[in-house]
Amino acid sequence: MPAVSSAAGLLSLLDEPNDDLKQYALSHLSKVVHDYWFQISGSIGSVEALYEDDDFPHRELAALVASKVFYHLGELDDALNYALGAGTLFDVEEGSEYVTTLVARCLDQFFAKRVKQAEGRGEEAEVAIDPRLTAIVERMLDKCLAAGQYEQAIGVALEGRRLDALEGAIMRAAAGEERTRVLKYALRVCQTLIVSREFRQQPT
Repeated sequence: MPAVSSAAGLLSLLDEPNDDLKQYALSHLSKVVHDYWFQISGSIGSVEALYEDDDFPHRELAALVASKVFYHLGELDDALNYALGAGTLFDVEEGSEYVTTLVARCLDQFFAKRVKQAEGRGEEAEVAIDPRLTAIVERMLDKCLAAGQYEQAIGVALEGRRLDALEGAIMRAAAGEERTRVLKYALRVCQTLIVSREFRQQPT
């Protein structure tokens, strides 16, 4: 597609009855949204409507566009909510400021809820976690392990009170000096980060 100087033409396609045209528009809006977010924000209702339409086959793409627009508007809660709705189209490996900001927000929310689940009492521990939030955390863990970033994976696992992920990160490290280094790091972080004695004493 040639470079565009305005998003108006693409936005007009969102009102077309043909789903393929809407997909085309959303796909290219997603590519230019960081340049034309202000213009696209004027039609954000149309984008949201497509996401909310259960019969529209490209709802995740609409969610991704909406997420990027709300990010530029500074509405980070809405941006994250739509990023969750975008599923795997929200690429945690992208490395952009947009993705980095929302992944950090996602992790903060996940950590806070997991701490309540793991260390809370009674009703305080009965905290529901959006499975889409968990999915992003899992993808981040997979990314870290695939890149050999075991310390980062351990940090996510411990802050998220995920002993299974902690064990997985340690076992992925090569036996010998690397695993010893990773184990020492895990112990150091645990002593600094984990306040609950009960959680520290949980078996893996």
